[in-house]
Amino acid sequence: MSPARCAAPVLSPPSLPAEASLRVSLRARGCEESFSEMRTKRSCKSRLTQAELRKRRPPTVQLPLTLKQAWSLTPNRMFPILISVGGCAMSHIISGAEPFRFESPGALTACLLLHGLTATPQEMRRLGEFLRDAGVTAQAPLLAGHGTSVHDLRLCTWHDWYDSAFRSWQELQAHFPHVFAIGLSLGGALALYLATKVHVSGVVAMATPLVLDDRALWLARLAKYITPFRRKGLSHLLDPIALAQRIAYDHTPTHSFEQTLLLCRALDDRLSQIQSPTLLIHSRLDRTVSPMDTQRIFDRLGTPNKRILWLENSGHILTEDYERQVIYDVILRFVRDHTPTQQTKEP
Repeated sequence: MSPARCAAPVLSPPSLPAEASLRVSLRARGCEESFSEMRTKRSCKSRLTQAELRKRRPPTVQLPLTLKQAWSLTPNRMFPILISVGGCAMSHIISGAEPFRFESPGALTACLLLHGLTATPQEMRRLGEFLRDAGVTAQAPLLAGHGTSVHDLRLCTWHDWYDSAFRSWQELQAHFPHVFAIGLSLGGALALYLATKVHVSGVVAMATPLVLDDRALWLARLAKYITPFRRKGLSHLLDPIALAQRIAYDHTPTHSFEQTLLLCRALDDRLSQIQSPTLLIHSRLDRTVSPMDTQRIFDRLGTPNKRILWLENSGHILTEDYERQVIYDVILRFVRDHTPTQQTKEP
């Protein structure tokens, strides 16, 4: 007889107590009676309509932290464990998170603006308006899984984010002879990766990550089965007014962190292929993405036409922080310098 095969261990979240499980199950069905009344019933019929139920966000349950010792190797190790219970993620776009296209009449130059992870085109809107007023059409897509529900984001891979950027580039390329790719954080990585696949007139990558640590990828792959979501805290944005106006998720799917690391690896393999003029911008005060990542990207770029702009009084969300006007002016000058003919006007 052949020896019995050992089944591979399966990681699963800790089980809830029976009473807690019942409470969660009944909440997920939308019942309005008290729990003491519900426990006497074998089933519960919702008083809400299906349309009302769809508008409800899936409830979450906080569980004890597991794999604490392994995750303590990372700087942000303490976070709640969340489990989605029943229902479907919202599919409508959050107010203010919509994609935009700002047309400048007669423009022959367009800029593709790509936002960061868990964020929305809202963080690129002021830059888009500035470029439009300067005679450049600006378009910002909503990346896959963003601007709706964090549960939608959990289902996406970095290929889905790239597809969102690529489709938007196709729309612009069909109407404008000169298209620039401009991105912030994750959007900067997508802009650079796009430049390795298609022709762009130039690339601007702001606060862009290039994390190549094998340990970080291993931990992300392990943690996504234990902690599907991780609380973000406040975005690193020094301007309090801009911070109050920010539209972004307050949690990050651990799966999305893994996908960002996979994008970094794919990008690292292709940086030497970039021949388009490239402008990198980073703040020395950034606590979200290490400034060393920008230097690493700069060293690996294939184009000789490259430069770094270092900022001294901004956080991570450069397009919305104190030095945003400096960034807008530098980007506009970069676009003008790499457009064959003068096709922009003074803002």
